[in-house]
Amino acid sequence: MNTPMSDWGDTVYLVHYDTSFEPVAGPEDVAELFDDDADMINPQSTQGMRYFFGVQDSASDDHPMQVPLLRVDLDPAIGAGALRWLADGLVGVEDGYEPQTLHVCASSATDLVFVPAVEARVSYRTARTAASRYIATGARPDNVVWAVSGR
Repeated sequence: MNTPMSDWGDTVYLVHYDTSFEPVAGPEDVAELFDDDADMINPQSTQGMRYFFGVQDSASDDHPMQVPLLRVDLDPAIGAGALRWLADGLVGVEDGYEPQTLHVCASSATDLVFVPAVEARVSYRTARTAASRYIATGARPDNVVWAVSGR
């Protein structure tokens, strides 16, 4: 599941957050999205947000990405993040980073989602970089160590 983008032809990458699915043309789009969202307060009155990245795999306008590959939880207020490589059940780990518990908005229609410290093992900056690298390469980001969840 670590196929380089060059082998995927005309792959359309998407980001799903809250109720939106948006195409992502390149790493700059990821940075712009995160920059725009960093100062926003979600409906639950925090800045934490959950994002799913993957490839468009459905013709449905309402749900064009059935199987996301990368989950990114970000809380710019505390400078923390969490990375999950969903295809293999892996958690991104940043060397030397002290894990933190996060509460993020997964949907404006529900309560905040709890992300335990065992999963929130990267800084905000590292999580942003990982999402950009995924879009740039189509492969699992290489800026973190990937570990089995819970280890």
